[in-house]
Amino acid sequence: MTVSLRPEEFYEVAKALKDAVVVPSGEGRYRTTAGRAYYSVYWAACVQICLNHRVSPPKDLPHEALSLKLASIRGDVDVRKFGDLLNGLRLL
Repeated sequence: MTVSLRPEEFYEVAKALKDAVVVPSGEGRYRTTAGRAYYSVYWAACVQICLNHRVSPPKDLPHEALSLKLASIRGDVDVRKFGDLLNGLRLL
C-alpha cells in the first residue's frame, strides 16, 4: 500500500498544528488537526489490516465501512472500542 504520508507523519502534522508550530487560525486549525489525527489512525488501521490478512487493497479501504466493521466485531471489546473511536474521529 502506498500513501503519500506515513501514519506517523500525519500525526506529526496534527501535533505541529495543535502546538501552533504551524499557525492556521480559527476553525481551520481545529478541523485540520482533527483531520490529520483521523488520517493517522485510519492509515495505521489500513496498513495493519493489510499486514494481518496479507492483502494489498486499492489505495484505501472505505472509511465509513472500515470504522463500522471494526465497531461491530464480536468478541473483542478493544477492536469494537477502536472502531467506535475511529468513527467518532471521522465524523469530527
